[in-house]
Amino acid sequence: MRILHIVFNDVVDDPRVRRVADSLHAGGHEVEVVGFQTSAADRSARVNQLPFKVALAQSPPARYFPARHLVAKLWREYLWIRNFNAVAPTGRFDVIHAHDLNALHFALLFARRDATPVIFDSHEIWTETGAFASWPKKWACQVYERALIRQCAGVIAVTQCSADYIQNLHKIKPPVVITNCVHTLDASQHSPKCESHFEVLYHGGLSRGRGCHELLHAVQLLPDLSRVRLRFRGSGPALSELRELSRTSARPRRILFDDPVPMDALVRAATASHVGVVLTKDTCVNNRFTVSNKLFEYAMAGLPVVMSDLPEHRRLNDRYAFGVVVTNLDPSCVACAITQLETDSALYQQCCAGALRLSTEHNWEIEFKKQLGLYEEIVSPR
Repeated sequence: MRILHIVFNDVVDDPRVRRVADSLHAGGHEVEVVGFQTSAADRSARVNQLPFKVALAQSPPARYFPARHLVAKLWREYLWIRNFNAVAPTGRFDVIHAHDLNALHFALLFARRDATPVIFDSHEIWTETGAFASWPKKWACQVYERALIRQCAGVIAVTQCSADYIQNLHKIKPPVVITNCVHTLDASQHSPKCESHFEVLYHGGLSRGRGCHELLHAVQLLPDLSRVRLRFRGSGPALSELRELSRTSARPRRILFDDPVPMDALVRAATASHVGVVLTKDTCVNNRFTVSNKLFEYAMAGLPVVMSDLPEHRRLNDRYAFGVVVTNLDPSCVACAITQLETDSALYQQCCAGALRLSTEHNWEIEFKKQLGLYEEIVSPR
């Protein structure tokens, strides 16, 4: 099959897009990805290292966006489409895979050329991310999304909760659920753990709304004799603030900061820790129905997980018993969950076994078969 992926970012830091494109390429399919240069950073060197073809449409110059006026927005949209067409590949594709709503209209416009079927992959519930301050804007975006989705040959969602929500909102057939699982990691690739400490890991983007501040304060509440230390591995807008909070805290040596590691080394690096943390806050419908990549990454690394009380977190933990669900994100409650796993060896081993079961039944090798099956189902009638 020849498959085109369209995503509104520069591809290199999008694990979902890279996983599916890598797997298709490895399976002998012809894969091309069109992304967008949405940041000032030059990613060309990293893009060139990817095994599949990538073309990046350039961002329009900032001087074209002096205001929020409708004319300015329409002009911006025209420039984005023009820049997309400038790098769009030639030839006929079997499927066009649009990643998120901001890429869908580009995909549908491009698909008209050869009547190519389009798959919409809803990484987020776009209209429920909290970005819409007023209900008229949110309603208008939902109407727009519904009009686009109904032109698609298939819809993908990242969790069962989000699939149900999208289906009920837009009155479409059930989306296919393909989760943000990771590739299976062989036990021989695990790193040794430091037994003198009990290391709690948070890896990924450091920003507000992800429980990073609560986690830092929770570790500071633990008693002096506690073996717990906290490792942040990643970067983001909250990094400087977290460093400063750590520096001025009573126990700064408990907090460690690591630079991000490449995506293909993320799980392997996590195996050196003892516990992973996912404290996504229930600030909007999108957050409520999501499952962070981190949860599957920690499970694949064999780590018990301290997680916030979201429907998908609780559903998975009820089935696999791989961690502790924190019903309140107050630092004292988070500290209590960490202490449970540190001091109760039977609970810790039970959660390690649960993480192993979860990673055995939820991994990319299984999810990719569903992805490939959807492509084949859409292509075969043609």
